[in-house]
Amino acid sequence: VKATENVAVDMICDCYEPFTKTQLLKEEVELEEVVSRPSSQNTIREMVEMGTGTPSVSGVYDVITRPYITKAQIQRGKLLAEGKIEAYILYLTDSNESPVYSMKKELPFSYMLDCESTYSDLIPEIKAEVKHTAYNLNVAGEIEIRCILSLNANIIRKRKIELVNEVVTEPLENGDKNGIVIYFVQKGDNLWEIAKRYAVPQSEILRFNNMEKSDKLEIGNRLFIPSI
Repeated sequence: VKATENVAVDMICDCYEPFTKTQLLKEEVELEEVVSRPSSQNTIREMVEMGTGTPSVSGVYDVITRPYITKAQIQRGKLLAEGKIEAYILYLTDSNESPVYSMKKELPFSYMLDCESTYSDLIPEIKAEVKHTAYNLNVAGEIEIRCILSLNANIIRKRKIELVNEVVTEPLENGDKNGIVIYFVQKGDNLWEIAKRYAVPQSEILRFNNMEKSDKLEIGNRLFIPSI
């Protein structure tokens, strides 16, 4: 039995306090992210012949199947899933010495599943399950086994992020209070980062520049930054 629990946790990744020097003390944590969940369902057919020295079949009593994954590898955006189904066959014979006989047959399989991800550092986790098994005895004394094999995978990406575990603030010195600063928007800027850099509320920048929160910042825009 494998049990899992999903827990949603609110964590701070960035913050600042207006009109102070804010220092963030961070720690690095590793997360696992499921980026893709490929799956497939396939039918496997196999004819089982009785080998030399094996009693002939007069009737099949039962067939039990167990799938195993032997290889899971990501190749150029595809997930290679290789494995085998172990079929345990219990059958009746015409022999008085061994009226009931059992044997094992391995049914190999190999399939490619779409990963739908371009990341290079991916880890595949795949589960194989036989949804249905059927069998039939033909006139030649061969046993035909048919299995519906279900493959379900999680493509996992491990990544590291920094989270804030402590915030230290200090009052601004007199030299840090410079009245109004004229700032020109650079590539990648957003209102949060600009407000954090100058330790002022975002609302003050909007008010001083007659802007709305929905207004977009364009590269080269001139902003008046109040320093209180």
